[in-house]
Amino acid sequence: MGRTRFDQGVPERSQVRSVLTAPELGAGLPRAAAISSQAAALAGIGSDRLRFVLRLAASLHGFGVPAHRLEPMLESVGLSVGLELTCFVEPTAIHASVVQGGVASHHFLRPVPAGEDLGKLCALDALATRVALGEVSVSDGLVELESILEQPSGASPAVQVLAFAAASASASCFFGGGVADVLAAGAIGAFVGWILRVLAKHDRAAPLQDGLCALIASLLANLVQLTGVPLDVDRALVASLIVLIPGLTLTLAVAELATRHLASGVGRLFQALVSFGGIAFGVILGNRMVLRLAELVGAEDALAVELVEPTPTPLIATITALIVAPLAFAVLLRARRADVLPILGVGILSFLSAKLGGAILGSELGAFVGGFAVAAVSNVLASRFDRPSSVTLVPGILLLVPGSLGFRSVQALMEQDVSQSLASLASVVTVAFSLVAGLLFANWVCSPKRGL
Repeated sequence: MGRTRFDQGVPERSQVRSVLTAPELGAGLPRAAAISSQAAALAGIGSDRLRFVLRLAASLHGFGVPAHRLEPMLESVGLSVGLELTCFVEPTAIHASVVQGGVASHHFLRPVPAGEDLGKLCALDALATRVALGEVSVSDGLVELESILEQPSGASPAVQVLAFAAASASASCFFGGGVADVLAAGAIGAFVGWILRVLAKHDRAAPLQDGLCALIASLLANLVQLTGVPLDVDRALVASLIVLIPGLTLTLAVAELATRHLASGVGRLFQALVSFGGIAFGVILGNRMVLRLAELVGAEDALAVELVEPTPTPLIATITALIVAPLAFAVLLRARRADVLPILGVGILSFLSAKLGGAILGSELGAFVGGFAVAAVSNVLASRFDRPSSVTLVPGILLLVPGSLGFRSVQALMEQDVSQSLASLASVVTVAFSLVAGLLFANWVCSPKRGL
């Protein structure tokens, strides 16, 4: 059920082996079955060295490692085990050209998306390093790799749902929401987290999850307001959907474009735009449905409330949200317990440095200072504790990415408010490029010692 690809432009004296690649593996097949089918497909390759590198590539790609980090890391690992490897990574595929023993081969992989998993990312990075240093043989490394992937990871379902609620409530605090906004965002965020867990069991529902969750969140928020609760629906909605909004995907797309990984960057950029569009569509549809319902029961006045401008959040609320948000991201990103405190510290640094930069340079350019601080500290921690910088970098920049601005831009465009859409889009572009510039500048000043 996988796909076999053959290279048609083969140099003379080169032998090309077709690689049975394992990807979607047929409609409706559970993800666990897809992953084990992928392992079975790669088992048909003759060389343990090649099997190890390709399985490592597919696994890291599935955990969301971007092209500008994955390609050099894989080529370095390949060289350490005696393979001349050239990789071309796209958001949904990996092309690998390999030369071993004078024989060239081309391999095409369609990795199975598994979501961010910082715990397994650390384990795979450590394993790749030990294999590269010769501390573990390639064959033993391949066995250990499969063992790592088969191990359960992450918190219990109940804790993950609570993490959704905590992240949404914290985001509402950052957006200046009142008590009603924070409580509504947390409750709706928890329900969205539960819906996502239900949809994860049905692979065919994957393309619908953004729009469906946004629709349900919109219905709930508007119905709460319809009961007379003084709720800023837009603010509560953005906060409740903050985990779904693809701000990180957008930022990684800009980073890949800036590092000349154009194909991957463009693909990831359009992935973010489609996700933004699905969420905006769901929100607009929910708003219209409740509006029609209110007209039918004669309660449309309950929805006709003026937008409330963001108010200064009490210091105690900001401090609480600043502690809760990184901890929630650590749970959602399936980080190891040993990494929770560093994630918390870098998360607080991210927020404070962005605020300081915003006070000096303006709110949009403050992301440059925040991105630089997070990346620099993450690189130092990676070198000091011998682990991937992504462990603290990814949760840290989640507090900086322009996801809510991107959502508002697409929503305004779909509601035919072109001027507001363009204004939000300009802010999105400025924040995204400022953040990526800070990350790249930090990598230049404080070069990361680890590939991931």
